[in-house]
Formats: sequence, C-alpha cells, structure tokens
Amino acid sequence: MNAQTGSGKTLGFLLPILHHYFKEDYNERDRKDYNDDGYSSPKILVLTPTRELTCQIERELIKLVYNHNIK
Repeated sequence: MNAQTGSGKTLGFLLPILHHYFKEDYNERDRKDYNDDGYSSPKILVLTPTRELTCQIERELIKLVYNHNIK
C-alpha cells in the first residue's frame, strides 16, 4: 500500500535534513561555506531517481527555506 498524495512524505524527508543543517552554529557555517577561491560549496546533496521527484522536492524545499539565504 502506498501513502496518499499530500500526506507529507516529501516534508518528512526534508525536515530532518534541514534540522541537521540549521542545527549547526551560523558563524561556524559561514566560515565553512566558502572555499579558498571564494566559491560556495554544496552542503546538502539529494539524489532522486526521476526528474519529476527532483522538481517536487525542489518546490517543497523552496517553500521551507524562502526566508533564509539558501540556494
């Protein structure tokens, strides 16, 4: 049996990731965000089997972090 659409599966997947990300001290994260060349490095990598799922996760993530400086 599959969970129904709109049951919060994507949110349930993203919340622990974001909790871990935001749990880090902001000052510490700011120091680690940029490499020696001044470029930001990725902190979270999400691999999905389909483009459709990737787009769905991106839409939900944008809603969750719209007020933060996360790309």
